[in-house]
Amino acid sequence: MRRSARPPVRPSAVVGCALAAQLAGCNPASTRPSLSPLPEARTVEIEAKVPQATERMAKELRAQRIPVTRVEPRDGWFETPWFDAESGDSTAAPPLGAGVVKLRGWVGPGRPKHSEATVELVYRDRVDPSLPWRELERAVPSDAGVAKRVGEVLEIFEPRKGIEPLPADSTAPARRAPDGRGPGAPAVRPDSARARPGIAPADADSAPPRPTGRP
Repeated sequence: MRRSARPPVRPSAVVGCALAAQLAGCNPASTRPSLSPLPEARTVEIEAKVPQATERMAKELRAQRIPVTRVEPRDGWFETPWFDAESGDSTAAPPLGAGVVKLRGWVGPGRPKHSEATVELVYRDRVDPSLPWRELERAVPSDAGVAKRVGEVLEIFEPRKGIEPLPADSTAPARRAPDGRGPGAPAVRPDSARARPGIAPADADSAPPRPTGRP
């Protein structure tokens, strides 16, 4: 029985698959969505590796009534469902208007032993089936109550403002005098120069003048 030959694989099909993988985040197995944060998203640094930083950020957000329900530590990704901006409860209401919002977070490697977390908070301002859903999303204003709650979480990971770092040599131990006294103590003469009982110290000013010639 003669087998039917397989159709040849067109080069364009291979290129198309590779391009689709790149648009999906350069990793077809990643759980991250194929979208970038909005320009208004905030980025903070976390002193932890990506999996631990992702879980820590999600935990802090939940403490502020931000219902993070999906957390992917390996891929550095977390998000909420659409939820009520005031109560923090998930809602079945259509995502329309600033009263129903959604949060997404991306976590990636930063400097050694640190990660960078980018968080966006969005709402949909209108319904338009002719546009992609991403183009309907807008950043929640920073003065909104829910945005302030998210900001409080991000400030946990930001350096304190108004505190100057210590000088580089401020951690060095203060040098002490030979007798154990702290810096700034008056100098102490060696034992050979200390005053002995019954003998006045031989200072340069008090020493008798040497004879300059015969009497």
